[in-house]
Amino acid sequence: MKVFVNLTEKVPRFTLIVWLLLFFNILFWSCEKSANQDNKYPTTQEEITESIKITQRIAKESSIIVENAISDAYNQNGQINPGEIAKSIELIDGVISATPTATGSGIIIEHEDKTYSNILIVNQNDERLFKVITRKSPDRINIGIKKSEIKSITPNGDGKALVLAPFQDLYKTDLDKISELLQSAGYSVTMLINSQATLDSFRGDFLNKFDIVFICTEGAANFATWDGRVSTVLLTREEFNADTFLPLTTEEKFALAWVTGGSETGYIAITVPWLNLTTTTSFTNSWIFADAGESALVDDGPSSLSEEFIKLGAAGYNGFDGYPYSLFGNDIATTMFDKFTSGLPFTEASESVRNDYDLLLKKWEPELEFLTPDALSRAKTVDLFDDNQLLSKPFYILKVPTVITYNVTEINHGSADVTGSINSDGGVPIIERGIITKYNDVDIRQTYDNSSKTGTFRFTVHDLMPNTTYYTRAYVKNSQTTLYGDEISFTTTSFDKEIVFNPNRSYGTLADIEGNTYKTISIGNQVWMAENLKTKKLNDGEEIQLASNNQEWSNLSVPGFCWYANDEDTYGNTYGALYNWYSVNTGKLCPTGWHVPSESEWTELFDYYIGYAVAANKLRETGYTHWGGINIWPPHEGDNESGFTALPSGIRIYSSDPSILTGAFIGDCSRGSWWTSSQYPKSEDIEDWSDTVFSYEIPKNTGVAVRCTKD
Repeated sequence: MKVFVNLTEKVPRFTLIVWLLLFFNILFWSCEKSANQDNKYPTTQEEITESIKITQRIAKESSIIVENAISDAYNQNGQINPGEIAKSIELIDGVISATPTATGSGIIIEHEDKTYSNILIVNQNDERLFKVITRKSPDRINIGIKKSEIKSITPNGDGKALVLAPFQDLYKTDLDKISELLQSAGYSVTMLINSQATLDSFRGDFLNKFDIVFICTEGAANFATWDGRVSTVLLTREEFNADTFLPLTTEEKFALAWVTGGSETGYIAITVPWLNLTTTTSFTNSWIFADAGESALVDDGPSSLSEEFIKLGAAGYNGFDGYPYSLFGNDIATTMFDKFTSGLPFTEASESVRNDYDLLLKKWEPELEFLTPDALSRAKTVDLFDDNQLLSKPFYILKVPTVITYNVTEINHGSADVTGSINSDGGVPIIERGIITKYNDVDIRQTYDNSSKTGTFRFTVHDLMPNTTYYTRAYVKNSQTTLYGDEISFTTTSFDKEIVFNPNRSYGTLADIEGNTYKTISIGNQVWMAENLKTKKLNDGEEIQLASNNQEWSNLSVPGFCWYANDEDTYGNTYGALYNWYSVNTGKLCPTGWHVPSESEWTELFDYYIGYAVAANKLRETGYTHWGGINIWPPHEGDNESGFTALPSGIRIYSSDPSILTGAFIGDCSRGSWWTSSQYPKSEDIEDWSDTVFSYEIPKNTGVAVRCTKD
């Protein structure tokens, strides 16, 4: 301001005195204003106390300006101009400048003492600002989410979750539902609501004691700390006054923000500098969910809360890119907790929320028009929900078990042993563990038990094809999810067609109607075939029907036969054929002068070796050439003292149960079964896990091997 006085002109003395007084008064006022602008931040207790009083006055007057602007817009033209609001705030005594944020959600206020405060224009629970729209159908369809099946990361703390809800009395978030979901996932929950959500509960070294931190509050992006640094902020319930602010260190004061919104009361808000200052130890791969306006708008840089939490050891961060109407913010939050605790990994759970059908039906748009270039004036949907993750590995909220596919051993032509290891159950009981094996990208075998034990476990994968490459992996399952170890490959050996007979016994020879020859052996008063029958004809020359198709096999009511796995070239000469009951019941299946033994004749054989309980050891082929140990490793090894040379030729299943694949082949490497000629269809079975011989009643359409005995 410039004042010119021409002293050469004659003016009344009184007038001259007035002009001079005016000049010096203006000069003094200007110098005082300039001196104040050059002052440093308030540092003494008296200066800070005075600064707080001034800020409280500015906050009160600013709140009135904002409320009047919203009310006028709501009752009149429906437009809110953050720029005009800022200009009005600049006229308040003690204010140097007032600047709207880029989105127009609030105003940053610079004070004459170089401190800063902030005021929210948008409050998530202000019904005047939001118009709810429910659509008949979503803009896009709900997409399926596939569970990850690779190595993962999980929180590694003490299994504790923290819920901070400073304004629960206003928002009424369904915290009971969220707490229930967290507890079902194995977490103990600490809940601090309303006045309990003090500044101390927002310190980094308090937050990092928890594996899960859910903060439901007001927030904003690009607000200012007390000393003017730009940051995303989250409000605590701690009021900004001398009692709460003065005890803090100078660094802590500078790192916090003063925010007013929805009332004249100012609250302390945490910021990126505060989080950095108050965190001295790393977070525990924690999940942070800041259910607050614009809490995820800034993805990176010094004002990004999500980036700061990740830097400090959080594994995942959820927030919002704008302002969700509190009613829908609650729906989104509970949906995320439901998805995440269901076993989905973090990014997939977040994406599943954004594609949730019910949430896609809803959107909200400003009831009032915000004259800003940014997003406040555009309709909002669940797409505002954002996520940020530390690593590319799947991040699970559940305390999931850790499983490793260790190795594959004891590989032979039809089976292999796969070993897995569970390092931890993650605090949630294991309900199943096992092995899944696939061929040509299709899962073909699943072997499991319902043990809850951790540590090493082993299963034998059986009924495999010779000289074939398979892929297998261990898995573990609890009530919430299924986790898998790495996939490893193995190749089965070629099938050894040579039968290992007892070199210390003398064998005879027998031919069937087709000219197939068999070794025979005398045991006590009986003479037995030492190999399985493989004829395709009855002894009168009538052909036996070959049935390869499962349905065809199951429907047969005439004499029929097949080869194990429908592979004559591999198994036919060694294991012989598998016959149904109708073939046995003809009485013409064995060569002339021989017959299918009755149950009493089998019993005589077993009794020669002290009975059913121990006979299997004396009858079984020596070694592991064909007996692969499906049920136990090593399998019970036979000494074949008898020369009978029992082989694990397997069976072909028949069942009326639709859940069982009738016509399937099982038992190669582990089970030898032979028909009896008794009135009721029965088989005599030798299995790899026992020295006992078992006798079973079986359906007539079961495929079983045959050993003939001499008339």
